[in-house]
Amino acid sequence: MSDITSPLIEVRQLSKHFGQQIILHELSFELFQGEFMAIEGPSGCGKSTLLSVLGLLDLEWQGHYQLSQLHVKNLHKRQLAAARNRHIGWIFQNFNLIGELTVLDNVMLPMRYGSFGSARFQQEKAKTVLESVGLADKAASYPHALSGGQQQRVAIARALVTSPGILFADEPTGNLDSASAAMVFQLLQQLNREGMTIVMVTHDGQLASQCSVRLKMQDGQILQTTR
Repeated sequence: MSDITSPLIEVRQLSKHFGQQIILHELSFELFQGEFMAIEGPSGCGKSTLLSVLGLLDLEWQGHYQLSQLHVKNLHKRQLAAARNRHIGWIFQNFNLIGELTVLDNVMLPMRYGSFGSARFQQEKAKTVLESVGLADKAASYPHALSGGQQQRVAIARALVTSPGILFADEPTGNLDSASAAMVFQLLQQLNREGMTIVMVTHDGQLASQCSVRLKMQDGQILQTTR
């Protein structure tokens, strides 16, 4: 864990309801720069909902949430969009690549929604990030020509291209065979060793056991947080 005393994420008494149904109930925890958190628990326990709240995709909740010193409830729409661009990278279980775009164009996509330099700079940055995930030779390929593991590595490159402060991963190995899943998780571990803060939703207890923080959920509540 980093020796920085202020948490990167601070959640206090965070709750979410859908009608009379309680989705998240009074969650409280902290995450510090450089940690790798696994959010685990049975299907329907609120893991992905919590991740969407933390990643500023779900804004309908009650309580306190502070991300990188920003009080999320106080941010208006434009500030939220800027915070997502500046602080957050996303990896999804289904990759969410655009089939009509090349690998390079998929990776460049997040840079088109902010001030990330010229088109030439964006292209060079995307190539550099693709090289870092071992896919420099696939820049001109299309997603359908790649294996599942390769597609997820492209998705990781896309998440990294804006140099976010934190990476959110929703079941990043869920649709992969065991060999590809191991490769993707090893890449996430390497990023974490290099200083990237990661929050990962997973059903895989073996992967969770290798993370520096484990947050176990059930029925919308936190059962246990261990470091």
